[in-house]
Amino acid sequence: MVTTNEYKNDSKNYKGMNISIILFVFVLLATIWLYFYNMTVVSKIESTQSEIVKVEESIKKINEDDKVKLYMLIQANKTYLEKFKYLSNIPVFVNSLKELSRTNRVLFEGFSYADWEIISYAKAQNDAVSLASVKVTKFLEYFRKKTEHIFSLWFVNSFEGQENINFSVKFQVK
Repeated sequence: MVTTNEYKNDSKNYKGMNISIILFVFVLLATIWLYFYNMTVVSKIESTQSEIVKVEESIKKINEDDKVKLYMLIQANKTYLEKFKYLSNIPVFVNSLKELSRTNRVLFEGFSYADWEIISYAKAQNDAVSLASVKVTKFLEYFRKKTEHIFSLWFVNSFEGQENINFSVKFQVK
């Protein structure tokens, strides 16, 4: 026969065993859940990696397109192209100054070009047709009245002479 003390001891063992079984079942369920969760995470990582590979291949195909290559080349050399664009206007300015020289019989002796401003030195000489002072006056009047020029006259910086008039002009590029 089992005494009451022994029965009490056995119920404590059962309680400890019950807690152990519950803990074991919890750990077993958590392990099973973590195993399946790990499988879903691994499959998501693999699918994401395969999508990354597809996107990288698409990028490679896009980068092989001639238009994209040209765009990337232009972006890489943008500062040089802007410099050449700036310098490509110089022949237009030279032709404009030649036209002004021809129409007004004033000789331009070179020019400097910086920050959309042109500074040039001009010379007008007396000849059989007109006086140098009349040529300079007509040049200034012509330039002030006409608006179709590619630059506008700002200043006449220096003015010297009578038969041969030398003067310096400053133009602003429109």
